[in-house]
Amino acid sequence: MACTVETTICGTVHVTGAGPISYGVFRAGKTPADLVLMEVGGPGANALARTDRQTLGLPTQIDKYDVLLINEPWVSATATRECTRAMTEFTKSVILASTPSAKPIGAQCSLPVWTQDRYTTALKAVLAQLGRPLAGIVGHSYGALPAAAAALAFPHAWLILNAPIATPDTPGSEVMSQRIKSINQELDRSYQSHCAALGLDCGSAGHEIAEKAISTITTVTVPSRANALSKGDFAAAIIGSLYGLGENATWLWTTIAKIASLDEVTRAQVARMADQILMRYGDNQISERLAAFIKGTCNSYQQWPIQRPSGAVLHTFFDHVTYQCGLAAPASSPWDVRNLRARPRNACVYSNLTDPVTPSIWAHKWVEIFGDDVAANTYTHQGHTTLSVALKLTQDNSCALLNGDTR
Repeated sequence: MACTVETTICGTVHVTGAGPISYGVFRAGKTPADLVLMEVGGPGANALARTDRQTLGLPTQIDKYDVLLINEPWVSATATRECTRAMTEFTKSVILASTPSAKPIGAQCSLPVWTQDRYTTALKAVLAQLGRPLAGIVGHSYGALPAAAAALAFPHAWLILNAPIATPDTPGSEVMSQRIKSINQELDRSYQSHCAALGLDCGSAGHEIAEKAISTITTVTVPSRANALSKGDFAAAIIGSLYGLGENATWLWTTIAKIASLDEVTRAQVARMADQILMRYGDNQISERLAAFIKGTCNSYQQWPIQRPSGAVLHTFFDHVTYQCGLAAPASSPWDVRNLRARPRNACVYSNLTDPVTPSIWAHKWVEIFGDDVAANTYTHQGHTTLSVALKLTQDNSCALLNGDTR
């Protein structure tokens, strides 16, 4: 984030066990306004890669606030050779849909990730450096965990969660199985909505059509790339398309239907979408984000039994992450949100009933934790979307924070 931008404040705080933590503030105007913390998701996210307020996907009700972003600890760290080799082996096993890599990324990669204590310490240090209180908190997707930690540390700040990840008391193996189930359900729903118009067989389930298609792949060359695409690349690209399924559905099913004879442009698009999921760039280099994603996922939950993949190529990435978590399963989750019910300020939870990334069952668990004071709202969207879109799609919005004055 460019610190020369007039409406932006940038800074760094040092946190024991995490190192330098960078942060930025998008101002609402030229003079300071009340401050809202925005947790954009992850794990493995680079929050300060956001170039302007519009990329945050916040509704207009938040326009009057300054918005605080905090980067994850791994951003300021450098991967060792051992870590790079472990990530490379993991990615190779995924794209080939082969036996999972037995090199534990959690042990090989010393990159720091958030815990509740680290995060709370960092947030308090940032606010102290800014000399400002916290008025509100927004948590999107994985950002629900640090947002909840912030809500416990600052109980008088209002809290809004959108499409939240599973609560930390959910067994890790269940988190992944629910994730895989949501992928299958949304592929099935999308296929039934598009198969007739595309002239495809509507008598089969979408996830079965996708699985059968990518299982036929050996390798597919892409002229603009040194490395050919394998089965796992196509599976990763399908997962990537689900984030914006409403916009990607026609492309997705057309690509799957013609998978044996794709044109050069489509092959290049498959490669780009796979790269986003595998955190791969350049000449097959792997970003530290991958290690941060795996470590953050594994550390956030417990009960990760070491289990072999299910056999479905479509689920290879998540099967292999589950296996990685089983290699270094934590004794307990570093997040504890049980005391959220005692907050004096109400909270709002928005959940997408057809979310392929964060199943709505997870939002229900957050609602149970908050108790009677929570405003639970649902909407339907083909993909994993922002709070701004969620608010527009919510039929009966019960969130007083976004119905009027958030103060």
